[in-house]
Amino acid sequence: MMRKRVNACRRPYQRTRIDEKLRESRKQKYIEEKRKYQAGINHKKLNSWKEFCNVTASTNPWSQVYKLTSGKIRPKSIMTTLTKPDGSETTSIP
Repeated sequence: MMRKRVNACRRPYQRTRIDEKLRESRKQKYIEEKRKYQAGINHKKLNSWKEFCNVTASTNPWSQVYKLTSGKIRPKSIMTTLTKPDGSETTSIP
């Protein structure tokens, strides 16, 4: 629906050659419709991605495994020693 509206605004803009004022007004209308169309696409993409992530996380218990093997998740590193204010290091995990 939105794409048809954008195309309907683009055609008169492209066909107007002689009258510069009319061409400019049609250009502004076309640009505004195109901006709305792109914003709508981005909004739908974001919502679709969020929905996919929510459904996949609850239905696929292996998703964490695949993320870990592909290097997307880094394992937490365990700190072995800490430096005390006096400059000495700890010998065990507190």
